[in-house]
Amino acid sequence: MFDSMADMPKAAKLKQMLNYQTFIYGIAWLTDLLPQHLKHKMVQFYSARFSRNIQDYISQTITELITPDSLKNIFGLAQNELAIIKEPDFRLIKKYEKKLVFYYGMNDMWAPLDCLRKLRKNVPTANFHIAEDDILHTFMF
Repeated sequence: MFDSMADMPKAAKLKQMLNYQTFIYGIAWLTDLLPQHLKHKMVQFYSARFSRNIQDYISQTITELITPDSLKNIFGLAQNELAIIKEPDFRLIKKYEKKLVFYYGMNDMWAPLDCLRKLRKNVPTANFHIAEDDILHTFMF
């Protein structure tokens, strides 16, 4: 069972990216100098490796997020989550459980089914759903 965000299977890849922050900022700074339409085409080309049906508005949003300032905020948030989030706050979940819905994917590497088992053990009446489709949960572009 996973005890913190840092223990999740997908965290290893995120930690590896965090080791190269300066390099990634440099690339973002260089791409920030390019015209928007060219950056958009680059994002579409790169994202096609991961998904054949990426929507244009998604690639446009990613294009707008690839700035040094945005990446600094994203990496800062990621570092905080890995360092701070150790255990779910089950007391808070119980307090607001009528307003919360939890979705889990069968092959989710950020919130594996072990997390669901832990939730069910600590908050048995929580409203949760397991997605039958192969829906990915990812924060990495």
